Amino acid sequence: MCKEGWQHPLSLEEVRQAADNEEAWAAKALDQLRRLERCAHNPAKLHLSYCAWLHRIASQQGRQRYADPATGLGVFTATALKTMACCGFHCRHCPHGQGPGGQLSPEEKLVLLDW
Repeated sequence: MCKEGWQHPLSLEEVRQAADNEEAWAAKALDQLRRLERCAHNPAKLHLSYCAWLHRIASQQGRQRYADPATGLGVFTATALKTMACCGFHCRHCPHGQGPGGQLSPEEKLVLLDW
């Protein structure tokens, strides 16, 4: 049996459906997303912004994971990772100091650390 929030990562589609169902948190989140989309001129930065945004929303909703919008793969939130020992796989939101490391520019690291 999976822990609460681990089985189904929060997805962009789920947020959109919740907004369609007039859930206030989702409507607010989509408003934030629209602002991100207007400001991002670089597709790579937009993807990182989506990830940071989904990470923040998932954390606020008490979810352990969110779905990467580009791949659909589940990504653990920092909150979830804090409950585990470091796995050494350089998780995107690693709170143990083993994050994505040299693969990202300093600017990208700042976006991902937005939690």
